[in-house]
Amino acid sequence: MNRGICYNVNVIVSVINGKGIEYHKNVEGKRLSLFKSGGTVDLVINPSNARELSTVLDLLNQFPVPYYVLGNGSNTLIGDKGFRGIIILLSKLNDITFSNNKVLVGAGVKLPYLAHVTSTANLEGLERLSGIPCSIGGATIKNAGCYGVEFGSLISKVLAIKTTNLDYVTIDKALLNYSYRSSNNTFDGLIVTGVELELAPSNKNLREIIEHYAQKRRLSQPNLPSLGSTFIKPSTGISAGYYIDKAGLKGTKIGGAQISEKHANFIVNIGNATSSDYLSLAELATSIVKRKFDIDLTKEIDIIGVNDIEQ
Repeated sequence: MNRGICYNVNVIVSVINGKGIEYHKNVEGKRLSLFKSGGTVDLVINPSNARELSTVLDLLNQFPVPYYVLGNGSNTLIGDKGFRGIIILLSKLNDITFSNNKVLVGAGVKLPYLAHVTSTANLEGLERLSGIPCSIGGATIKNAGCYGVEFGSLISKVLAIKTTNLDYVTIDKALLNYSYRSSNNTFDGLIVTGVELELAPSNKNLREIIEHYAQKRRLSQPNLPSLGSTFIKPSTGISAGYYIDKAGLKGTKIGGAQISEKHANFIVNIGNATSSDYLSLAELATSIVKRKFDIDLTKEIDIIGVNDIEQ
């Protein structure tokens, strides 16, 4: 490990320990990523609220260490050599507050849980998204979508903190720059701490609708560890899984990873897969789809600790 990074991590640990902020040293990546792979992360910090998050960011500005903000780990692959830096978990930013048909929700709340809560309150909008295993922060940044609904379309405002001067900001809907699976750098230099959603009052049986879409997912998507869709939809408007399937790659294995036999755009962990296994399969699919169909595939996932600082 780089000695400067090691020193700074130790300084940060000493300070947050005195402030009662939760942290864990030397955490295995497989405990953080839903693909269940990855090497050791030097330090994981789990602030309880925006104030503690601000304290952590202030320390990182004083004692620079590479860091990454993580929600539920549903879209993040951690390198096999781990991450020489800090992961900030937002799972404790989990407040949910109702005001008529608006819901203010913390960035760490899981989307399936929120869909359950809002359906119980007879508020409609999240049913089709209820099977996506991401956090609200991740859904906001990635504009998570499923079955014709995008998360960004439900947002009325976003609460965030600037990573440099630690100012708290509110971004109104009119200033959000969403497109397919992207917020187009709207949140650069920011960490999302909460989101206000505007939902619709409903007399429908929303739990029944959620179960309908859950059944559709069970029939069409694997239930093995994965990061969801590996690639975004190409510019043709046809799913990446279609091209991967037509290339004859369903069921292809490298190590403990496999291109799912149920859904070709999913790479699943069939047993002790490494992150390298995942990336090798992704690159194989990319090259063969390019050669056969002249289609460029773009990864939908985030990758940390692979090409940056894992010396």
